[in-house]
Amino acid sequence: MLLKKSNLKILAILIIQVSFAISVFGQTGNLDSLPDSQLDQNEVRFVAIGDSGTGGKDQYRLAQQLFSVQRKTNFNLMLFLGDNIYENGSPKDFEKKFIKPYAPLFTNGVEFRGVIGNHDARSKTGVLLQQMIMNMGTGTYYSFAKKENLVEFFAVDSTEMVAFEPSEETRRQLKWLEERLARSSAIWKIVFLHHPLYSSADRHGLNGPDNEEMLRVRKLLEPLYIKYGVQISINGHDHVYERTKPQSGVHYFTSGVGGKLRKHNFKKESPFFAFGNDQVQSFMLFSIKTELVTFRTIGIDGSVLDNGSIVRLTDYQ
Repeated sequence: MLLKKSNLKILAILIIQVSFAISVFGQTGNLDSLPDSQLDQNEVRFVAIGDSGTGGKDQYRLAQQLFSVQRKTNFNLMLFLGDNIYENGSPKDFEKKFIKPYAPLFTNGVEFRGVIGNHDARSKTGVLLQQMIMNMGTGTYYSFAKKENLVEFFAVDSTEMVAFEPSEETRRQLKWLEERLARSSAIWKIVFLHHPLYSSADRHGLNGPDNEEMLRVRKLLEPLYIKYGVQISINGHDHVYERTKPQSGVHYFTSGVGGKLRKHNFKKESPFFAFGNDQVQSFMLFSIKTELVTFRTIGIDGSVLDNGSIVRLTDYQ
């Protein structure tokens, strides 16, 4: 059951195969290029934002930009990519770092979905509250579909996956993910999670101090992506925006600049780096249609930092 708007006060108190696609990209633009509020009958629009919950002025500024874009484009789904409440997911921080900045979106009918980040996981009570707010159900991994067969989203809890050896809970989650992917008949399959499978950022990515964690997550998830035709994977964790070159046909995006920004963090010599920005905080706007996915990365000042299309070819034989 989706969270009702009337529950906002209560929360405040509580404290295809991949090879069927081709891509076309650009890097600049402005908000005049955004779609208008009229959605096609078979279209889903959503935004994705990671590492947002600082409670700082830049989080609030970006939230205002989100609201401006929502009024223009009428997106009605928002994916939170983890580390939604810094520093430790404490319920006492929910009002300042989540409810207040995003209340205008919530009251305007936007559905909130999300995953748990490594900082969020430090508070069991905070995790339970996020499960309620994000409509996760009884666990921290889940899936949901939009427009019947158009798109299915798979929310993955990657925090335990970075461990040196997979835990029993990780094995259960992987079994669940494979079963859900196998039976999904969605045209577009999108996974969202906190940790990257590919990152060219210095902190958590290529040859960085947490490089091994990235490789462990990749080892566990990438074979399932390829086997079951996941086309798009979106994560946070690194405090940059990055679009990689497609890897085995999968399009990877890092959007970890919803509240924190780590400047001058890219290693652009990375073999999978395609485009990125480590100078401006941002979020991503997606439009999903039967034959086409378009995306825009929108900065805190309203500039369009990156944009592109992923075109589904329905019959290539």
